[in-house]
Order: sequence, then structure tokens, then C-alpha cells
Amino acid sequence: MASKKLIDLPVNTEFVIEASIHGESITFDTSVKYVKKGGLIINPVRYNGKIVNLRSPNLSISVIYNDGKGVPIVWKDCVVRQIIYRNKLQHFITCISESSAMNRRASERVKIGASGRATGKVGNVFAANVHDLSETGFSIVTSHEINNYVNYPLKIKFDDGEMNAHFNLKGKVVRMEKLDDNLYLYGCELAARVTSLSSYILQKRRMEKVYDLSKKRSKK
Repeated sequence: MASKKLIDLPVNTEFVIEASIHGESITFDTSVKYVKKGGLIINPVRYNGKIVNLRSPNLSISVIYNDGKGVPIVWKDCVVRQIIYRNKLQHFITCISESSAMNRRASERVKIGASGRATGKVGNVFAANVHDLSETGFSIVTSHEINNYVNYPLKIKFDDGEMNAHFNLKGKVVRMEKLDDNLYLYGCELAARVTSLSSYILQKRRMEKVYDLSKKRSKK
């Protein structure tokens, strides 16, 4: 994939801002409002209704864009500052570097198969099975049907006793697949990076390889 400049993103393009500090990350959904010389004016990033200050010297800012047709691309070391434009407080984002493809390994999924408890946006709790997991998302299988599922906020809590691991993940639904036996599979995008997922997924992949190898040997 050819690299792109951040200002190549057209008006109304939706993307994600990832803010990282001391190994922890949080993501914000936004979109392009105006394309100006040197950068983009975007819908202001807000948290609990207030505009977020993204100019901390220890904060690392990246822009992640996925057109749904291939590997997401990322612009690193971006700068976000507040400006007044058309009499409104806006966020203006610039980046001198060009885009690069995101690490494919981060989006590779590993099978989980653990029972969990999911929580919807109005606090309704329902049983779900964690189907698979990656560093950027997860999917669950449940008999609970979610109406208007796109961007539906969802939390999943589950334990992996074999790995002595416990997770409480937060994301939003990006796809749905109707399965047999009145079951639904919901694919979710994580709201923020979870640093402990990397080592957990790595260990699960190693266990899968050991299991596959033992199966091959038993067939000989």
C-alpha cells in the first residue's frame, strides 16, 4: 500500500485518534470537518462532554484509518492543538510523517472459547461466549439479539482459568453475523489498547501450536 499524507483524507472521513502515555492508550472516534493547509480540522475530541487537551508533552498521538478493504494505516507522531475556526473551538491535527501499514500481528485473532458476561449500554447483562480475541478487538457469540448494533457500546468480562487471566474489555460492535440455533456473533473493536493482551495472546498462540503439533504426531 502506497503511503499517504494525513491531509489526503477527504472531508467526512471517519478515523481514530490514539493517545498514548506511559504504555497506556485510549482511542477517540472523530472525522474530518475541513481540510486546511498543513492539516485537518476535525470534530473536537471530547470526554464526558468536555473537549480534551491533547497537547501534553508526554502524550504520543497517532491517527488510525481503516477503509474496510485492507490493512489499517497509521500516522504517528501527530500534533493536535485547539484553534478557533468559524467562531468555534476546534481541534487542528497535523503530521509531518506519511502513513504506514499497521502491524498485521496486532489484528490477528486467536480462538478463546471462554464463557463471559456482557453488558450493554443501558446496563443490561447477558451471557456470552468469547469467540476470539486480538490486540484490537474481540468477538462474542450470544443468544441475545442487539437491535441497531452498529457502534453499540459493549463490555465483556471473562476469566481464563488455564492461563490465570482475567479481562474486562470495553468496545463497540462493528459487525453482526446470524448463526444457527438462534445465536448471533458480534465483532467488536476495542475502545482502548490493553497492554496485558499482547502477552496473553502470544501465550495462547504458542499453546495452539503445541496442540496442533501433538495432534499431528498422534496421527502418525
